[in-house]
Amino acid sequence: MPLAPAVSALARQTIQAAFEDLNRTISPTDSHTFPGTTLQHVKIAVLKLEDQLSSRGALRNMRRLEPLFKGLEYYAKVVDVLCNGTPYLAWIWAPITLILKVASDYVEAFEQIIKAYSRIAESLGRFEVLSNAFARNKDFQQTLAVFYADILQFHKYAYKFTQRSGWKLLFISTWGRFQRRFDNIIEDMKRHEALIDQDANARNIAEAQQMRDDVRAWREEALEKLKQHDEEETSKQFYSVMSWLKADESDQLAIFNSLFLEGSKYSGC
Repeated sequence: MPLAPAVSALARQTIQAAFEDLNRTISPTDSHTFPGTTLQHVKIAVLKLEDQLSSRGALRNMRRLEPLFKGLEYYAKVVDVLCNGTPYLAWIWAPITLILKVASDYVEAFEQIIKAYSRIAESLGRFEVLSNAFARNKDFQQTLAVFYADILQFHKYAYKFTQRSGWKLLFISTWGRFQRRFDNIIEDMKRHEALIDQDANARNIAEAQQMRDDVRAWREEALEKLKQHDEEETSKQFYSVMSWLKADESDQLAIFNSLFLEGSKYSGC
């Protein structure tokens, strides 16, 4: 029997940190079924949700999620080496049902989240043609771990968005901030997708390492720009509200603090 491949400590730490972050974000009431949830369970739940939407006269094309499910299946086979003996693997698909159920009460939000999940599927398709042999490479393991972290980050922000008080009423005015964060996650996945191609070809080790360094630098810079953009957006919202309300100074301070607190919840990674 062949020995199990050695697991990169950095890759395992990346996955563990992403898992613990999402575990803290989703309430125990919502996540208690996650450990035993399979990808097949999610597919069945999505079909049931489609039937429920149809009965309400709001039928959506849920088949758009099929590429996502296929991509997750391919990805799970490769990343399993990093999740073996842990509850981590199920969390790449278990939150999907929860998020879609909540979002289905508001058609526009539901559509945007479906589209975002479809974009994730595009990056996961690469894993269909990759052999498990690549999972023995520790650089490749770290790239796998980043994909895991990105998928869970997406679940985290989609969940937080749909759990906010009055999120349906504020959808149009607040979706832009979350769209930028989702776009950043998708871009990160695409850059690491290109890195996977480089690892798979592996004709030039120096070139592959340079690309890895470039992706890491881009990721750090993108997160910093995203944080700055969120702060600027919060400030613009504050002055817009003040101009409309013409509130006195004490009211302004109270509203600004409220807006700043809301923005700070989503700053950083």
